[in-house]
Amino acid sequence: MLTSLWNKLLRQISKLLVVNQTPNVHAPYRQVLDQLSDAVVILDHSLCVMYANRRWQRLSSHSKNTSSDYFIHYLHPDDHQKWQRAVRLTHQHGEYIELLIRLLIPGMDIKWGEVRIQEIHSHNTSFITVTIRDVTQRIQEENISNAKHRNLTCLVERMPAILYRGRNNHSWSMEYISEGCEDLIGYQPNQLINQPQLSFGDLIHPEDAEIVWQNVQSSLREYRRFELHYRLKNRKGHYLNVIEKGQGIYSTTGEILSIEGVIVQTL
Repeated sequence: MLTSLWNKLLRQISKLLVVNQTPNVHAPYRQVLDQLSDAVVILDHSLCVMYANRRWQRLSSHSKNTSSDYFIHYLHPDDHQKWQRAVRLTHQHGEYIELLIRLLIPGMDIKWGEVRIQEIHSHNTSFITVTIRDVTQRIQEENISNAKHRNLTCLVERMPAILYRGRNNHSWSMEYISEGCEDLIGYQPNQLINQPQLSFGDLIHPEDAEIVWQNVQSSLREYRRFELHYRLKNRKGHYLNVIEKGQGIYSTTGEILSIEGVIVQTL
């Protein structure tokens, strides 16, 4: 419903522009558009700016009197093809197109915008309506978060330790094992993940296997973390003394979904 009303409003404004051949918008429409938190720009058939609301003027650092600029001049050069492709698609299919694009603001850093464009036809002339939501802060936060995640992942993968997530069964069937598995016991992760011919449980010393099982089950029943000391066989057939710290992952009803933890060698 809101989208339909919004499209009708933009269509009406565009028709006024066509009739008047001027970037001026009647006061009632201008007041509505100037109160929006999103930028609104209307482009003519050559993709020049015919009208821009107050939010766009603040976002682009251009005055109200600035018009007849090609909208593409405000975009990062690497996004020009993306913009041109989106314009072609909305022209061919008559539907709105959404894309994430970078804006070049004079004297400022690059800003990211969630852009929605749609072609409107009136009086045998076509116009493009563009709405832009400033998502710069969100993108920056996502980039920082992704960078931290990559750094942490690289650090974890370089550690001579096994980070794991697996099922609570006697085979200790693994769903995830970190790359440190190869450094610690000589097996690549894919050799132990969901492999019936070789399970992680097969590598635990037979004398330790039942004690490990009982200690984990006791901890899971009491919803507490566990710490285990046992012998683990490497690919050469030698046993290493290891310590394992882990915990259960539970559903909202208390059902055990999986276990996860870390295994490192001890002296």
